[in-house]
Amino acid sequence: AAAVLDAATAALVPAGGDDLLYARVDLVRGSDGRPLLLELELVEPTLFLADHPAGLARLLAALERHLPPGDQPE
Repeated sequence: AAAVLDAATAALVPAGGDDLLYARVDLVRGSDGRPLLLELELVEPTLFLADHPAGLARLLAALERHLPPGDQPE
């Protein structure tokens, strides 16, 4: 389990993992037993906003938190 977590974390580091709003890391086990990166998804094409009443508000709040201070909406 630790090796899988380490591999997923390593995949996110070059992408700026600290500031990501969404990421999915798909891993497979290699022939040597170590986890290998299969897919790194940084954008979710379907956010399922209609499935949760507060979904859009939560997304907008998260996006606002990532704006530079001078670009915050009033």
